[in-house]
Amino acid sequence: MKKKIFLLLSNLLLLLISFSLITSEVVFADGETPEEPAEEEPAEEEPAEEEPAEEEEPEPQSAFRLQILHSSDNESAFQNPNPNSLEEKILNYGALVEGLNSLASSEGIPSIYVTSGDHTLPGPLYQASAEIERFGSPGLADIAFYNAMGLNANGLGNHEFDGGIDDFANMLATANYPMISANLDFSSVQLSEGTSPIEIGVDGASVTENAGKVCKSAYIEINGEKIGLIGRSPAEFFNVVAEPSVTLPGLDFFGGRDPETNQPLQSALPMVLEQVQVLQAQGVNKIILLDHEQDFTGDPLFASEMSGIDVIVVAGGTGFISGQEVNGPFNLIREGDTPDADYPTRLTDADGNPVLAVNTEQLYRYVGNLIVGFDENGIIDNVDSRSGPIATTAEAVAAMASEIGVETLEASEEVQTIWSLIQETESYTNNIAIYATTESTLNGERNQIRFRETNLGRVVADSTIWGAQQYLNSINAPWQVDVALKNGGGIRATVNSPNINKLSSDSALAFNNRLSILQINAAELLATMENAVSRFPLFDGRFPQVAGMTLEFSRDRSPIENQISMTSPQRVGNLTVHRADGTDVPIVQDFQFVADPSETFVLATNNFLLGGGDGYRSLKNIRDDESRSVYETTIGEQQILVDYITGPLGGNVNVEDPPANPRVSVYRYSTLVTTTAAGGFDESAAEIVEYDHFTKRIFVVNAENGQVDVFDATVRPEMPLLYSIELEQTYGGFPNSLAIGNGVLAVALENADNKQANGTVAFFDTLYGRLLAQVEVGALPDSIAFTPDGTKVVTANEGEPSDDYDVDPYGSISVIDLNSGYVSDVDDITNDDVITLDFSALDTLPFFMQGALERSGIRIFGQIHDADGNYVRDSTIAEDLEPEFVTVTSDGTQAVVVLQENNAMAIVDLTGEVPVISDLFPLGFKDHSLEGNGFDASNRDGILGDIRPHPEVLGMYMPDGITTYTVHGQTYIVSANEGDSRDYDGWSEEVRVRDFDGTDGNPDLDPIAYPNADEIRSSSNLGRLKTTTTMGDYDGDGDIDQIYSYGGRSFSIWDMQGNLVWDSGDQLERITLERFPEFFNSTNDENEGDGRSDDKGPEPEAVVIAEINESFWAFVALERMGGVMIYDVTFPWEPVFIDYINDRNYNVNAEDDFPAARDLGPEGLKFVPAEESPTGAPTLIVANEISGTTTLYEIKVPAKPNDFQLQLIHSSDNESYFQDPNTGEERVLGYGAVIEGLKLLGARERMNTIYLTAGDHTLPNSFYQASAEVEEFGQPGLADIALYNAMGLNANGIGNHEFDGGINEFAHMLSTANYPMLAVNLDFSNVELEEGTPAIEIGVDGASVEENAGKIARSSYIEVGGERIGLIGRAPAEFFNVISDPATTMPGLDFVGGRDPESNQPLESALPMVLEQVDLLESQGINKIILLDHEQDFTNDPLFASEMRGIDIIVVAGGTGFISGNSNGPFNFLREGDEPDGEYPARLADVDGNTVLAVNTQQLYGYVGNLMVSFDYRGIITSVDDRSGQIAATDEALELLANVIGSDSEGNPVNQLYNRPISPNERTIEIWESIQSTPLISSLFEFSGTTVSPLNGTRENVRTRETNLGRLAADSTLWYANEFAANNEVGFSVDVALKNGGGIRSDILGPSISRLAINAALAFDNTLALVELNAQELLATMENGVSRYPAFDGRFPQVAGMTVEFDPEQPGVENQKVMTRPSRIRNLVVGDDQVVLDFEFVGDPLRTFGLATNNFLLTGGDGYAALGAISTDRPSFITEIGEQQILADFISVQLEGEVDIADPTESPRVSVYSQPEEEVEDNIEKRFAAWALKFLDKNQNQSAIDSDTNGDGYADIFSYAFNIDVNAPAISPNLPKQAVDGDDMLIQMTLTNDPDLVIDHQVSANVRDWRSLIKGTDYTVDSIRDNGDGTSTLILRINSVGNDDSFFYRTAISARY
Repeated sequence: MKKKIFLLLSNLLLLLISFSLITSEVVFADGETPEEPAEEEPAEEEPAEEEPAEEEEPEPQSAFRLQILHSSDNESAFQNPNPNSLEEKILNYGALVEGLNSLASSEGIPSIYVTSGDHTLPGPLYQASAEIERFGSPGLADIAFYNAMGLNANGLGNHEFDGGIDDFANMLATANYPMISANLDFSSVQLSEGTSPIEIGVDGASVTENAGKVCKSAYIEINGEKIGLIGRSPAEFFNVVAEPSVTLPGLDFFGGRDPETNQPLQSALPMVLEQVQVLQAQGVNKIILLDHEQDFTGDPLFASEMSGIDVIVVAGGTGFISGQEVNGPFNLIREGDTPDADYPTRLTDADGNPVLAVNTEQLYRYVGNLIVGFDENGIIDNVDSRSGPIATTAEAVAAMASEIGVETLEASEEVQTIWSLIQETESYTNNIAIYATTESTLNGERNQIRFRETNLGRVVADSTIWGAQQYLNSINAPWQVDVALKNGGGIRATVNSPNINKLSSDSALAFNNRLSILQINAAELLATMENAVSRFPLFDGRFPQVAGMTLEFSRDRSPIENQISMTSPQRVGNLTVHRADGTDVPIVQDFQFVADPSETFVLATNNFLLGGGDGYRSLKNIRDDESRSVYETTIGEQQILVDYITGPLGGNVNVEDPPANPRVSVYRYSTLVTTTAAGGFDESAAEIVEYDHFTKRIFVVNAENGQVDVFDATVRPEMPLLYSIELEQTYGGFPNSLAIGNGVLAVALENADNKQANGTVAFFDTLYGRLLAQVEVGALPDSIAFTPDGTKVVTANEGEPSDDYDVDPYGSISVIDLNSGYVSDVDDITNDDVITLDFSALDTLPFFMQGALERSGIRIFGQIHDADGNYVRDSTIAEDLEPEFVTVTSDGTQAVVVLQENNAMAIVDLTGEVPVISDLFPLGFKDHSLEGNGFDASNRDGILGDIRPHPEVLGMYMPDGITTYTVHGQTYIVSANEGDSRDYDGWSEEVRVRDFDGTDGNPDLDPIAYPNADEIRSSSNLGRLKTTTTMGDYDGDGDIDQIYSYGGRSFSIWDMQGNLVWDSGDQLERITLERFPEFFNSTNDENEGDGRSDDKGPEPEAVVIAEINESFWAFVALERMGGVMIYDVTFPWEPVFIDYINDRNYNVNAEDDFPAARDLGPEGLKFVPAEESPTGAPTLIVANEISGTTTLYEIKVPAKPNDFQLQLIHSSDNESYFQDPNTGEERVLGYGAVIEGLKLLGARERMNTIYLTAGDHTLPNSFYQASAEVEEFGQPGLADIALYNAMGLNANGIGNHEFDGGINEFAHMLSTANYPMLAVNLDFSNVELEEGTPAIEIGVDGASVEENAGKIARSSYIEVGGERIGLIGRAPAEFFNVISDPATTMPGLDFVGGRDPESNQPLESALPMVLEQVDLLESQGINKIILLDHEQDFTNDPLFASEMRGIDIIVVAGGTGFISGNSNGPFNFLREGDEPDGEYPARLADVDGNTVLAVNTQQLYGYVGNLMVSFDYRGIITSVDDRSGQIAATDEALELLANVIGSDSEGNPVNQLYNRPISPNERTIEIWESIQSTPLISSLFEFSGTTVSPLNGTRENVRTRETNLGRLAADSTLWYANEFAANNEVGFSVDVALKNGGGIRSDILGPSISRLAINAALAFDNTLALVELNAQELLATMENGVSRYPAFDGRFPQVAGMTVEFDPEQPGVENQKVMTRPSRIRNLVVGDDQVVLDFEFVGDPLRTFGLATNNFLLTGGDGYAALGAISTDRPSFITEIGEQQILADFISVQLEGEVDIADPTESPRVSVYSQPEEEVEDNIEKRFAAWALKFLDKNQNQSAIDSDTNGDGYADIFSYAFNIDVNAPAISPNLPKQAVDGDDMLIQMTLTNDPDLVIDHQVSANVRDWRSLIKGTDYTVDSIRDNGDGTSTLILRINSVGNDDSFFYRTAISARY
C-alpha cells in the first residue's frame, strides 16, 4: 500500500538519483497493492446540520402479531422491604399483567407471558410461604403468584435453587408451566424422602403437556400459531449457588463441568440450536430464547452464531434495556433508572435475520411488553412503538388504566389473596417493625455494590469482623480477627433512610449465609483478592466489600481468578492488612509482593465463599485441607447485622455513601496536582506547553492573546502567572508552538500580517523572558523542537494555502544552528544560521516520476483557484507538501517531520554540515474491514458506541503530534493519528459519504464496488462519515471505488523506515465508551454523546513518551473526547493499555460554566521526569485548548512486577536404563540424587521448581521386565513409574517406547502414575484392552496435573508459587512406524484424525492441535506454557516454533541432538567424551517474534536438565540463569552441586547417604534395591565372552554408519537363521541379514561381555524373522534403509551377506514396496550377485533372496513397507527366538567367546558414495535435484512443492504455488511477491537459468488440475534480470484476472528427461 522514496534535498540543491528507483506503478512490498492516499486540513467546527428528511413509510402489515409479556430476576421481592416505602410491587405487577392482557385482547393481538429465571430467593417473603397452610413449603407462594398471573414458561436461572434441590422440586411440582433449560441435566438428581419428584418433560412438547416439569424446549399454541420456547441457564450456575455438591446433589450441566472452575465442559450454544431444530421440525417458525446468561452487551448472547431464534428474553442482571425516553403512553421508567440499551436491542443472527433482545430491571420493578410482528416466514418485520418496560408503580398502573379505559386496574383476586396470606405470617409481621435508623440510605444497588465499596457493604463487612470476634470470644478461641470479606452479590437490596426494619436488613442479606472463620496466609489472601476484582467492571457478585484491609486494583490489567495462592500480583496494586492489634502489614505495594508469603491472618467470611462460591477457590482449598483450622458456624449474617447495628452502633448507622477513605478502590496511575486557567472558553488560551527545569516554570502558548504565559510551578496549588511574553504586537508574529533547551525558550511565530509569508522563531531566556534573537524561517512555522543537546532547533513550516486558495506557499523545514545552545551564544545568531529545506526538487522530476510519488501513497491533491473561485491549476508537489509537526530522535541525528494532510513523513539528516531531507515515505491506509479496526461512523444513528468494522472504508492515518523513542536498540516513531482535511472557502475536499450520489457535481459510488450504495449512504451506516473527493476513483471512470476517512482514530508506532509496527486499532473508542458511555465521542465544547462519531471520533492530538522505572509509557491526548490515554510501549510491537485520565466534568454545560467543566480539549503535553519535576515526582503537564487550563498530574509508574522464577528440571528417553551394563554405574541413583539436589537448590533460592519429562520413560529391557518379579509391582514397567513418582515427576509428554510392551502394559503403568501423560495427537478413545487391564482414563484437557494424575490428557497445568504453568504434550509423527506391529500390540490406538494406512503418518498435523490447547490454557489466564515434544529434533526449527504462538519452552526428546553449554555454571558437568550439538537453551522465535527456549538432555538417565528462567508478569521470558544446563548424573557432578548447595533449606548439611555427595530419596533407593534383588537381574551378570575392541552401539553412530556392534548383530542374525533353516522346513536358503540401527540401544565396552550388556544393547529383544523376497523388493527395502540419512533415524541398516553403497545427495525414497529405478542406492551386491550397478538396476527383478531380520521390521516397522507387504501375502517365519539369546549364542558358540572386530569396520558393508563434481554438471537429473535442494535450503519450510509424477522414485517437477486472492489463506508464508495492476496480476519470482530445465507457468482452480499458461495470450514477461548467480528475477504479468477472486498459480520446473 505504500512506496518508499528517498530524497536528499538541501535548500534548492537537487539530488535526483534516488528517483531512478521508481520505474513502475506497482510496488512489490509484502504482497500489498498500491493504493492512493488522501489528506486533510484543520477542519472548522461546522454547525449542526439538518439531515435531509426521509419519507416515512407506512408500517408493514405483519402476517402475525404477538404480545410478549416478560420479566426476570424477581427473586421473591414482592414488596419494597424498606419501612419508608413498603411499596407492594407484586400488586402493581399483577395489575399491569391484567391490563396488558386486556389491551392485547381488545386489539386482537395474542399475548403470552414468560420469564427468564430467578423466580425466587430465600428471603423472609420466600420463607413466609412455609407458614401458610395452603402451601406449607418455602417458595410455593411465588409459584402460586405466577400461576395466578398466567405464566406460560420460565427459563431456569440459578436462584430458584438457593433453597436446595428439594425446595426446587416442591416448587416445580406446583407450577402450571414448565421450567426450561437446554443445558441443565436433572437425570441424576438426588432428592430427600418425601420430596416431590422432578419430572422430565418432552422436549418440544406443549407448555400444557410439560407443565410442572423440566424440559429443554416447549411451545405455546395461540391463535393457531405455535411459539417455540427454549431456556438456557448461566455458565456460572454452580459458582453462584452455595455448596452445590451438598445442596444440589446429582444436578449437573449436560456434558459435565470442570471440577475446579465449575464451568461447563460443553457450550450451551449447540444445545440451544439442537432445540431450534426440534421445534422447527414441528413447523414452529417463531422461537423465543429465555436466556439467563444475563449480559446483552457486546453480543455475549451469541445471537450472531444462532439461527432460528427471533426473540431473546434476557435475564435482568447486568444491564437494563429500555428506551432513553418514554416509548408509549404507559411505558414509565422509575425515577433514577438509567437504561443501558434501547428496547428492544436489535441483533442479527448467523443468517442475517433480525433478533430482538429484551429484558427488564429485576425485583418485580417492571413488566416488559414487546409487541412484535412476524411475516409469513416467521421473520420479525415490525415492533409496535408502545413496546417497552413498564414500571410497577401506581403512576404506571393509573396510566395503563387510562389507556384501556377503566377507572381502576387491579391484580387478579387470586394474586391479592395470596399476598394477604403472606402479610398475615410471622415472617412478615415480625420483620416490619423498625429497630434502628440510618443517617444515609444504605446503598445495596446491584450496579453499585458489585462495582465499588458502598456504605452498606462497609457496614456488613464491619458486622462480619465484629460478629466473628464475638463468636471466637464465646468459645475461648485464641484468634484475633484481622479481616472480613463479603461478596457484593450477597447483598440484594438497599436499606433506605431513615428507618431500618428487619425486613429491609434481612432482604439486603437475603441468603442469610453463615459465618465462617479461617486462617489465611499472605499468598492465599492475594489470590483471594485477585479473584475478588477479576470481573470488574462487570457487575459480578464476587466484587469485595471488606473490613480490616485496604485494596487498590487496576481495572485494565489482565484479570486472574480461581487461584489458590499467588505471589505475583496481577490486578492488585496495593493490599494492606490492618491487623486487629493495630499493626499494618503491607502485602502488595505498587504491584510488588512485599510480604512473607507464609504470614497468616484471621479472615471472617461466609459459608458460600468458603465453599468456593463466586470463584473463591483459595478459600475452598483451605476448607478442604484437613490440616487447616476452620470455624464453620450456624450463625446467619442477618442476625449478625442486626446485633451489630443495635449493639456497637447503638441503633444508629452513620456512614455516608460513597464512604470516605474507601477500602476498595481503583489503582490510580495519576494524581491531579493542580490546575490553572488563563483566558475564556474556547479561545485557545492554552495550546502548547513546555517546562524549564532550571527555573521550574511552565510556558504555555496563549493563542487568545497572542502571547506565551509563564507560570511558577513551585507554588501550588495556585501556580501563579509570573508574566506573559506578548508576541503578536511586539514581535510581529502569532505563536503556534514553543520549545525549551538549555534555558532558552524558542517560539515559532507565523507572520501576523500575512499567514502565507515567511514566519520567524524568537528566542528568549527563561528567567526574565528577555529576547535573545529572532530569525526568519519558512511560511507558517507550526511546530518546533530542540535537539537533545540544545545546539539546533528544527521547525516544521506548514506553508498552508490562503483561505481562497489562490496562494499556496511551499511547505518547508528549517534548521537553526545555535552553536553551543546556551544563552550567550543564542544572543549572536542571525538569519545566516538558518537553513530552510523545501521540496521544490520534486517539481522538476519527469512527469511519470511525480505520478509515482502520488501512486506510492503520498497525497498530492491541492488546487489553486483564482479570486473568483475558478480552478486554475493543481498545486505543485512542493506547494502541496505541508510539514505539520517535528520531533528529534534521542541521539540528535535525525528529525522526523509529519506531513499530515499528505499522510506521509519525512526524515531530516542532521549529522552533516548541511542538513538534508534523507527520506520521504507514505504511511499507507488503515484497513477498517479488520476486526479490531472498527469505528463508530455516524452521529445520527441513535446508537452510542456502534463500533464495528467497515469493509467499505480505508482510513488515512494523518498524524498530528509525533515523538520518537529508542528501546531494545531501535528507534521508533509514535504518532497521534488525528486526521485533517483541506476545507477552505476557495476550495474544499471534504464531503460526506451520503454526498456520493452523483448529484450537485459530486461523484457517485461505483456500483460494482458498492452494490449496496443506498444502504451505505444512509445516516445509520456511513452516510454521515466525512470523506474526500480527491481520491478513490481507481479506474478513472468518475465514480468512487474506495471510500477514505480522515485519521486513524488511534495512535501508531512506526519504525524509522515508515513500516507500521503497531496500531491501537479501535481501542481508543472502546475505552472511552466503557468509561463514559453516555458521552462517547462527544466534542470538546458540548456534552452530547456521539457528536464526533462522523468526524474523526476522539481525535488523538498529541503524544509524548516517558521513560520511568525501566518502562516506556506513551501519553496520548484526545482533543475532542478529552483526557489522556496511557499505554506501556516498552515492547513496541505489543503495547499495553494502562489508564485513561479524564478530569472533564460532563455534568455541567461547558459553555455556561466552563470552569466547572474543568479540562476541555487537550492540545499540548509535556512530560517531566522526577529529577526535574517541580513536585519531585514524574509529572505530566497538559495544556487544554478549549478550557484554557494547564493541569499537572503526578504519574505513578510501578516498578516492573516481580519476575516469576522457575526452575524446570527435565529429561527424556530414559528407557528403563537404570544401570550402565558396561561400567555398572547405577545411573538411576545418580539421576535421583541430582533431582534431589536441584530441588534443595530451588527451595533455598525460593525458585518455583517443577519436574517434567518428554517421553520414552520405558523400554522393554531387563530392568523393565524385572519389575514383574517384584511383589509390590507384579507387572513389567511399574518400577519405572514408581521411580518417577518417588522423584516427584509432574507430567510426562508421551513418546513411543512407553508402548513397546503393548497397550495393556502401558495401561497398567498409567494407572499407577501420580502424574498425567500428555499427547495432543494420540486418540485413545477406541483402544481395546484385555480383560483385567486397568482402564485408560481420559482426563480433562487444561485441568491440573493433580486432577489428571494417572490419566491421558492433551494439556494440563501445574500450580506453583501462585502461578499456573501450562503443559502440552506431542507424540512423534513416526509413532506407528517405530512400534512393532502396532495393529496387534496397540489395537484401537490411533492419531487424532487418523493415519495413512501405508505410511502410518498422521493425516492431520499436530500443530493446530497444540495451538488449540494453547488457546484453552490461555483462556484460563495461563501465560507460561511448556511443550513436551517427542518429535526429537531441535535443529533448524523442525519443531515449528516459528509457526507456534504462546509456547515459551519446548522440552525436546533427546533423540537427535544434545543441547548443552560446555560447563555453563558451577555444576553443569558433562560426561567425558560427550560433545553438545547446540547451546543450552537453544533460542528460537515464535510466530509473534517472542522467545522460545528449546532444551533437552542426553538420554538413558545420563543427565538431568536444569533450566532456570524468569518470566515477567505477561509471561514473557526475561532472562535465563547462567547456571542453567545439563548435569551429568555422576559423582563428580554431584560433588559440584553439593558444594553450591552446602545445606538444605533448613540449614542442615546435605545428606550423603548411599556413598554419594547428595543422596536420592529413600523411596528411590528402595525401588532400585528391589529391582537389583530379582532373579532376572541377578542372572544377567554371567559372561558370554570377551571383545578386543569396544563394540559401538552409540546412537549417532549405529544410525549413520556400519559399526562393529552392528556388524556383529547382523552376522549373528544370519548365522542363526541358517541354523534355523537347516533344522526346519523353511523352503529357501538365507542369503542376507538386516538389522535396524535403532534396535541397538547401547555400547558393549568389554573386555568382558555380560548378558546384561547384550540385553541392554538389544533391549527390544525382537524375535528372528525369515522371508523370501525378490530383487526389486530388496532394492525398495534398502532404499528405505538409507532414505533418512544423515538424520539419526532408526531404520539405518546394519547388514550381513550384502554390500550397499548409497549417495545421500539423491532424493531419499521410503515406504516403497518395489523399485527398479534406484534413487540413493548406487551399488547393491548380494554375495556375487550384482543387483544395482552405478545407479542402474541389473538382472531379473523377480529373482529371489532369503532374508533374515526381526519381527519389528517384517511387520513394516521403521517404514520397511516392502517387508510389511511381503509378510501379509506370502509365507514368512516369525520365530520365538529373541535376538539377545541369538547374539549370546553366536559369541559363545560360533566365535568361541572372542569377538575381534575393529570400529570403524574395515571394508564396510554399508558405505556412502561421494559424487565427483563433474558428474553433477553432466547429469541433468542430478543438476535438477541439486538446484531444487539449493532452493529448498534458501527457503526452509516454505511453499516449495516437489512431485514424482511418473512414479520412478525421482522428483521430476518442482514448483511453488499460491492463491491469487491476496486475502485467501496462503499455502505457506514464503510466496513469490504479487500485486494487482488493474485487472492484471503481477508476480515477481527468482528462477534458475539452467537451460536443461523446463519452466512452465500454470494455473488451477483446485490445486489438482493444472493448465499451462500461453505466453502472449495468458501472460507476458514485464521484465527479467540476471542475478549473476545462476538465477534470474522476472516479473510476470498474468492477464485479466481481476474478476477471478480465487485461483491458484504455480511455476513448475522440470528436468528435460
